[in-house]
Amino acid sequence: MSRSVAGRPRPRAGRREPGRPPGGLGRLGGLGLPVLLLCAGCASPLQRAERLAQQQEWLKAVVEYRQAAQRAPDQVEVRSRLRQAELQAAEHYHQQGRKALDAGDTDTALMNFQQGLAAMPEHPKLQQALAALMARIEADALHEEGRRLAEVGSPADARERWRRALELQPDHAAA
Repeated sequence: MSRSVAGRPRPRAGRREPGRPPGGLGRLGGLGLPVLLLCAGCASPLQRAERLAQQQEWLKAVVEYRQAAQRAPDQVEVRSRLRQAELQAAEHYHQQGRKALDAGDTDTALMNFQQGLAAMPEHPKLQQALAALMARIEADALHEEGRRLAEVGSPADARERWRRALELQPDHAAA
């Protein structure tokens, strides 16, 4: 056997010292990796929030900041960071929703506006954008219903649906 730095004999390859678990993990034995992974998940909500904010995972960051603020309600810094993350999330999801609308993807726009409002319910641009989108979706549905009614020979009912569509969205192209 060769000697280690501590002066103890080093076992040959494939052999282990008596009383030491296999795998070279010291006293942790086979538990080493699971314990290390568990400790990696021990980050506080504030630490997780900071990491998520750096990754621009805004809605997740807001959730973690809210948990941190609940744990430390007197911490002005935590509340300030929460407010900043809420605003960043709201702005991010508003921009993404506008881009989706410009691309004609109302489903994605709706999802983005809702996520933004989950982060900051009182955000006026998101409230307005969501209300306008909901009016547009309802107007589109009324217009389609009117078109179908006209096809089956109910012109009066069709006109009524188109009138309601225009009330909801005066600039509705098809109505």
